[in-house]
Amino acid sequence: GAHHAALRRWLAPLKDADQRRLIALMGDMRSALESSLAISAERDERTIP
Repeated sequence: GAHHAALRRWLAPLKDADQRRLIALMGDMRSALESSLAISAERDERTIP
């Protein structure tokens, strides 16, 4: 959406390789965040009686 367009505009000055590296890094951060959230959710379920 609009957020993606703004991101593309911000990335435009970067070289393609840098864009791909940054996008991959953001994807890694997102998946790490999601997995840590999933782990903490599981932990919460176990600790609640």
